[in-house]
Amino acid sequence: MPRASAAISSSSPRRRSCRRALKNRFTDAWHGRERELEQGLSPEKDRYAAAAQSRDFDTAVIFAGEAVNLIDSVLPAREIVRRICG
Repeated sequence: MPRASAAISSSSPRRRSCRRALKNRFTDAWHGRERELEQGLSPEKDRYAAAAQSRDFDTAVIFAGEAVNLIDSVLPAREIVRRICG
């Protein structure tokens, strides 16, 4: 998970877990500025909660499994089925 999303989504800034998430505008804006985010957490946490409630995934986290790192191209469904089925 991008660290910025971890700072918002955990119930405590000290509580961290290892989760994977896709990048979005929120993580791009806060990446590398996690300390600043934690210091001003209250207004951002409210904004983040509203985004999650309204399914605004430019801000809210989109969790992904470890396999997300294996994707290196976007293929048509026909090609994916052909590769799976031979």
